Amino acid sequence: MKNKLVKFFVLLIFSSAIATYGLIGDSVAVIIGAMIIAPLMLPIMGLAYSISAGDSPAMKNSLLLSMGGIVTAIVVAFFLTLPLSGAIQPNNINQIMVRTSPGIIDLLIALFTGLAGAFAMSRSDVSDTLPGVAIAISLVPPLANVGVLLATFNYSLALGSFLLFMTNYLAIVITGAAPFWNYGLLTGNFLRKISKRQKREYNSCFNLFDHNYHPIKL
Repeated sequence: MKNKLVKFFVLLIFSSAIATYGLIGDSVAVIIGAMIIAPLMLPIMGLAYSISAGDSPAMKNSLLLSMGGIVTAIVVAFFLTLPLSGAIQPNNINQIMVRTSPGIIDLLIALFTGLAGAFAMSRSDVSDTLPGVAIAISLVPPLANVGVLLATFNYSLALGSFLLFMTNYLAIVITGAAPFWNYGLLTGNFLRKISKRQKREYNSCFNLFDHNYHPIKL
């Protein structure tokens, strides 16, 4: 349990650092790399799953873990940016500015990403598409953007970036819960359909720090 938490936060710190420097350097490729290794999608999909299952303890733990991840990403970006804050002009950096004002397109992307993520986790024949889902949705970059903008005293822009993240977060949770219901989560059909690999993925969503959680048997 402790090792899983350590792994989660180590990966999150790395991805936040990569995203921070990718934003400052205005590099799309680097930001995409940060999206791939970021583990933040795990507790968010875990929250969607637990809502479908009506599992209050798992819901609480997934929520706490994602909140801890949010704070960690912002803090890492903030402190990495501080030494460079005098040389950074956010208004002149495209990758920073495009993440400061959530719009309808961002909402639609998040809605379909939630559906795609749950669908991919529910089917063994498409589960390999999960890295693509992680790239499609913007989770760590907006949080890193918040840290960068706070460190450069751009508070209104930082708020815009945080709103972008929250839009993505809520949309993924809401739409991500639907496919789990569709695949018969509460009837037992769901557990018969998914592979051992996917069961391990589900277990990892919930047993990070819940000692009362009873994992799916492989």
